Amino acid sequence: MEKKIRKYAFSVNDCFGAFDTSCNRVKFFSCIANNLDLDKLPTRWDIPNPSGITYMFRAPITQEEKQLVLDGYKHFMHCYLVRDCIESFTFSLDYLFLVLLLRKKIIYSGQTWMDALSMEEKKELEKFQKAGLSSKEGKLQLLKSRFGLELTEDHRKVIIGLRDIRNCFAHGYGIVRPTDGQKATDRERVFTWRTFAIIAKGASGEETNIKLNQIIPEQSNVCMRLQNHEKCFKIGERLSFTPAETYEIASSLKYVAINFMGEIQNKLNDKQGDAA
Repeated sequence: MEKKIRKYAFSVNDCFGAFDTSCNRVKFFSCIANNLDLDKLPTRWDIPNPSGITYMFRAPITQEEKQLVLDGYKHFMHCYLVRDCIESFTFSLDYLFLVLLLRKKIIYSGQTWMDALSMEEKKELEKFQKAGLSSKEGKLQLLKSRFGLELTEDHRKVIIGLRDIRNCFAHGYGIVRPTDGQKATDRERVFTWRTFAIIAKGASGEETNIKLNQIIPEQSNVCMRLQNHEKCFKIGERLSFTPAETYEIASSLKYVAINFMGEIQNKLNDKQGDAA
C-alpha cells in the first residue's frame, strides 16, 4: 500500500510567533501595572474556585500595606515579562533549528515531525535544546556551525548579554546567588546586559537618545546603537527591572529577531537560486 505524503510549508517566518506574543504582553501588561494606584486595589480579597471553594485572604488595612502590595505586584510583573521574553526568544531559536532540519523532508501520513528526522538529527536537536546562550557552545554557535547562520556582533552581544539574567531566573527563581553575574563586593553581584538605543541625529550633528514614549524630533536621522546596562544586587535579593528596562530588553530582542529572519530568508533564497 502506497504511503500518503503530507506536505508542510515550513517557514522560518513562523518560528518567532511565541516571542511576538511575549512582546505584546510587555506592551499590555506593563501598561496595566504602571497605571495601577492604591484606589484601584480590590475591595474583596478572595479567589473563587470552580470547585466551589473560595480562598480568603486578609485584606491590606493600612496605606503602607496597600503600597507594599502594589509595589510587589509591579515588581513581579516586570520580572515575569523580562523572563517571558528571554525564554520565548530561546524557545523560538529551538523551533527555528527544528524547522531548518525539516526543510525538504518528506513526511508520510501518520508520521510526526520527529519521525522525519534521522537519529543523528534528533541528537543534534536535543543538544541544541539543552544549549544555553553562552558564546562558545551555545545556541548561536550551533546555528552557525550547522547551518552557516551567523548574527552580527551587536546582535550577538544583546542575546549573550542576557545569559546571567536568564540563569538567575532559571536556577535561583530570580533570587541572586553568590555565583550569579559578576562579583562587585563580597555581598553583592553585578549584572550587565546590552540593549539597542534609538539615536536621533539632528541637522547640526547633535544626538538625542530617544527614551520610552519620547517623540523623535523632526528632520532627524535615526540609527540604532548598543548601550550598556549595569545593575548591582545584594546576594539574596531579588532581581528587579524598571518599566523602561523591561521594554528595552523586549524591543531589542524583537529588533534582533526581525533582522535575523531577514538574513536567514536571504540565505535560503540564495541557496535556491544556486540550485536553479
